[in-house]
Amino acid sequence: MKRTAIFAAGFAFSASLAAATVAFAREETVSKVDVYAEIEDVQNANALQFWPDIETDLQAVIQAMLGNRATDDGMEMTVRIDEVSLSGSELLTGEGEFNRLQGWVYFKEPVDAEPLFQAEITVDAETGAIDLSRVEGDVVMIKMPDMPDFYTALLVGFADVAVGQIDDAAEYRPVFEENRSQSN
Repeated sequence: MKRTAIFAAGFAFSASLAAATVAFAREETVSKVDVYAEIEDVQNANALQFWPDIETDLQAVIQAMLGNRATDDGMEMTVRIDEVSLSGSELLTGEGEFNRLQGWVYFKEPVDAEPLFQAEITVDAETGAIDLSRVEGDVVMIKMPDMPDFYTALLVGFADVAVGQIDDAAEYRPVFEENRSQSN
């Protein structure tokens, strides 16, 4: 009797971010979210041809993750996507496959132009390895995730890190408010 095993290769995400932190924190909210895709190397980048809705898709994922942290009186969050690439190449092929989404998240007060906190975010997705020696049976079928799976996973990973920066941004708010009140 032949047995068939089906595996879905998982994703391994590595999210790296460059940000300074301060020792005190408080719960903070966001009043506005804007997402922009600003791919600098326009001649060699075609991600927006494959994924023209990446800005609105990422914004929707972030809004959903904010939940009760979305209020009318919170900080403003701006996300700038500056790289969508496949193994380092910004010239996507085939179905627009990519495995890296990189950009910045900025937080600012609604009345001020300058951000009070910013963090760089890089999310990489890789197909997971499957150890076939641990599979019983004669027939093994491996199903790799399709591009919409990668797209969704990268957006969710990026949004998760971006939303996770709210509390770090809030740490700068008391210092910012104190400096503003001293200048008036």
